[in-house]
Amino acid sequence: MNTLINAKLILIGLTLFFLIAIFMFFNRIPYGDDYDILHSIIKAYETNDVLVCLEELCKPHMEHRILLIKLFGFLQMKLFGSISLILWSIYPIISFLGILYFLLRIMKDYKINNYVSLSMVIFFFSLSNYNNIFWAMASINNIPILMLFILLYALKSQSKYSLVMAFVSIIIASMSIYTWVILIFSGIFFLTISKDYLKLFLFVIFSFLIYTTFHYNYTPPSNVSYLERFTSLETFVDYIFSVLLLLGSIAHNYYAALILGLLFTILFLFKYKWYLKHPMILTILCTLILICILAPIKRFEGPQYFLGSRYKIYSILIFILLVISFFEDYKRILTSQFIQGTILCCSILYFSITNFIVFQKMSVRKNKLELSYLNVETNKEVFLYDDDDLTNNMAVRKIYAELLIYWKSKNYINH
Repeated sequence: MNTLINAKLILIGLTLFFLIAIFMFFNRIPYGDDYDILHSIIKAYETNDVLVCLEELCKPHMEHRILLIKLFGFLQMKLFGSISLILWSIYPIISFLGILYFLLRIMKDYKINNYVSLSMVIFFFSLSNYNNIFWAMASINNIPILMLFILLYALKSQSKYSLVMAFVSIIIASMSIYTWVILIFSGIFFLTISKDYLKLFLFVIFSFLIYTTFHYNYTPPSNVSYLERFTSLETFVDYIFSVLLLLGSIAHNYYAALILGLLFTILFLFKYKWYLKHPMILTILCTLILICILAPIKRFEGPQYFLGSRYKIYSILIFILLVISFFEDYKRILTSQFIQGTILCCSILYFSITNFIVFQKMSVRKNKLELSYLNVETNKEVFLYDDDDLTNNMAVRKIYAELLIYWKSKNYINH
């Protein structure tokens, strides 16, 4: 009884902490790539031509078609005449909590005890992936992951509507980032090892149709050379380091992340026989690892770049799923009071250290963004970004400032 009460108190505390963090770090000012998407939404809203509107909403952003978040903003414009940045910020929070729900469901399915489950929830709430929670454009990394969970549960289900749900998850994923394509292979892999060949046949046909539709009138970025990562020993070593950093990016230190990435890889290979009996866990882990392998090929600003907050969601999930996969074989050890207490203390320690770092970073970012409303006398905005922000170019900042001034004058943006 005391254990249950303590667990409930911790969950209440985590909920309050999360609400306080949202209140403290809610962005009242668009940030980085938000401007490109908001500009596209407003252009679609301003036109009276339906085809031009659809073209603007479906227009690729780099290699992505970020249609879901555009539709979310466009619907706000149509209903209220402006985009509320409060509602804009709800989008990433929903995706974060959606992933948490499926993690809890998996832990329940695998009968993970309360202490270990609670430790994993505390770990998940560490906000190390704060960009994916507080920045709408970074949160699109969460959507394919959330849709992956929905896809696999739908394919596993024997309900007559299961395939419909699977198809919907693929469609929604395709409206986020290009990672969605991996979900097609995830579905095929899962159905193959599950030996559900009728579903596999129908899934392949539908996925082909969605893939073809996605690439209609699609032009990929022309300034990217994917083979560049393998042209010399130095770039190849950097690529390997980048993959390991992605896998172990829950650590905040470069070398600790490298070691964790290598350790996670070894632990995954060590349990391969267990995974063959548990296709869902195997499929999710393979998908996450494949994303970590492919991401440095697509984006390569150096290994250190992949310690960024927006990529930590993959490492967090890999760690939690590895714990789940080891629970069955080492249940006696993991259910001892000493080990449970140690795991809980470690998760609370990680939670505390991580959030101390995150709160500092987010406070600096928020202060810089809010201080961007300087020089009231000339009615101009001066934008001050984090050192790691993508918009360090002064010309780009000036365009963003002019855009925001114009949007405010038209009441398109509601703070």
